[in-house]
Amino acid sequence: MKTETDDKQKEEFYTYKRTIVQLRDISIIITILILLLAFFDKLPWIVLIDDNDKSSSLEKRLIFTLQLLFVDVLPLLVAMTWVIHRRLTTIAINPMNRRGHQFVEQQQRILQNTLEQFIIKFILSLTLCTVLRSNELIILPVFTVLFVL
Repeated sequence: MKTETDDKQKEEFYTYKRTIVQLRDISIIITILILLLAFFDKLPWIVLIDDNDKSSSLEKRLIFTLQLLFVDVLPLLVAMTWVIHRRLTTIAINPMNRRGHQFVEQQQRILQNTLEQFIIKFILSLTLCTVLRSNELIILPVFTVLFVL
């Protein structure tokens, strides 16, 4: 009886592991494909900012980056909605109740990780937009797409 349960758990584990490996491989392939398309200017959008006036060029770059950061907020909003929904539909509606903490613990960790990643991406995007030339700003939308995925 115990060996049947152990065998079943091992089989479920290996099935789960195969699924994770396949998803990882697909993610790596998609990331490499998008980066290659971006580096060879084959993406369907073009970023044009004139470098004639340095002050307005920096202003346009910052505006462009901030517009892209609004798209980066979407995973954060989804994670917040998920935590709110879980709290409202379970005993976890009362944050002082210790029994309800187990219902939202995973969602809270996902929300915290998403927030941390967003803050890091925000700082790095603003830094990159000041360093990159106008024809290299195509990398920022690529990073945005990869972040949202």
